[in-house]
Amino acid sequence: MPTHSSDGVYCANTPNRDLQFCADIILMSNYEETPTEPTNESLRHLESFWHVSLPETFRIFYTHLQSPILGNCEFYPIRMIVQGAGRIFGMLPQFLPFGRAIGDGGLYGFYVTPEIALGRLPVAYLEEDDMYLRPVASSFETFLAHCITVGRYEVEEEWAEDSDDWQEAEERDTLIELFSLPETLLTLEAPRNNTELNERLLSFDPHNSASLCYLGCNQRSLGHVERALDLFHRASEVAPWFGDIPYLIADVFREREQPLRAIPYYWSVVQHALPLCTHTINWNLGEDHPEADVYPPR
Repeated sequence: MPTHSSDGVYCANTPNRDLQFCADIILMSNYEETPTEPTNESLRHLESFWHVSLPETFRIFYTHLQSPILGNCEFYPIRMIVQGAGRIFGMLPQFLPFGRAIGDGGLYGFYVTPEIALGRLPVAYLEEDDMYLRPVASSFETFLAHCITVGRYEVEEEWAEDSDDWQEAEERDTLIELFSLPETLLTLEAPRNNTELNERLLSFDPHNSASLCYLGCNQRSLGHVERALDLFHRASEVAPWFGDIPYLIADVFREREQPLRAIPYYWSVVQHALPLCTHTINWNLGEDHPEADVYPPR
């Protein structure tokens, strides 16, 4: 049966990504036809809609934002977020989307954890096809640096020398100054591979659990198992809600033939919500995993 929006626009039965894209287009058209509210008032409406206190960096970003795109993320206007942009059936309620990944089609948003009371609001990425969530940054501020770094890596160009869009370049410079982000985000040469990318992400976000896991897998593939376990445990401390981490630890003990140490970590995976546990093929698990997509160390 076809699905229709409140304004009568119909969308045929499609996968989650296509259906959400259709809904976002509808919201964007409505947004463009509606006068924009003052930003501060819009942000108050968003806090009421989400039932959270927004990070100050998020407020500053939207106060100074002119272009909706930064690096590899297209940010939704505040009014679209309040109208439910990015929300789809089956999505975890604690995931609060605020933008769409350019190219991949996934969503970026805050992941609300009990540590929000301590002022921590990590940013996660939702893979829409499989509805899996994984962390990408420990805060909104570090997420802005993530956008610039990943954006440069994906387009394989020196943004500092790119003068095609002077307005976007000016906004990047403004954001770097506003949030005291490292200037090396633009001056260093773009990462050449995934390992360099994750090392770069970790250099300005030491609590980036996904990069810790990636580099831990690299260390394990090189035979540095204790170093790998150290990185996995660090990742677990900063993102205990992410189900992949205890699986990676358990798999080390499985390979060591230490089932009594592996079982508690496997059980921990089971206790996580399914959307917080991704495919094992996302990680380099070694040659004894026939289902794994094994990447050679670089």
